[in-house]
Amino acid sequence: MIDKNKKMKGKKGNSLARILVKEKDSIKEVMKKIDMSGFSMAIITDKSDRLKGVVTDGDIRRGILKGNGLDTSISEIMNKDPVVIKDISDIESINAVIKKMGMMGKIPLLDKKGIVKDVVIVQDSGPKLYIGQHSGSSGAGKRVVERVLVIGGAGYIGSLLCRKLLI
Repeated sequence: MIDKNKKMKGKKGNSLARILVKEKDSIKEVMKKIDMSGFSMAIITDKSDRLKGVVTDGDIRRGILKGNGLDTSISEIMNKDPVVIKDISDIESINAVIKKMGMMGKIPLLDKKGIVKDVVIVQDSGPKLYIGQHSGSSGAGKRVVERVLVIGGAGYIGSLLCRKLLI
């Protein structure tokens, strides 16, 4: 179950912005964004950040195998009818919807207007709500490391401190 003490926020976090793309973006541009985010999917939105579709790295691979070029618009291969969670503002309701759906994966969380607010990641261990805080499959709720400063010559203690920062 999702942690009931975690507050839901309405603002897009830095990490969420990393997986949002526009319909006009090319397959190549979206591939770069998916690669840089490490999220294995992108969410396609309009100018107002309303959901238009989703695309996974597998969708891109299948699209290329069908003959689509890297300059093709992502709208040609995106899933235009993805599973979503709509207009739910409390964590208990999200848990209920996920339990009812009985599925695993990454599910966009939308507000009343269809604007992407977050992504719920459902795994064997239960659903995790990442309010712009996705860090890969092993980091339940940890922040994404954007920069790491490593100071040379720090010796054994410095290497331990750097390792601690990266975990």
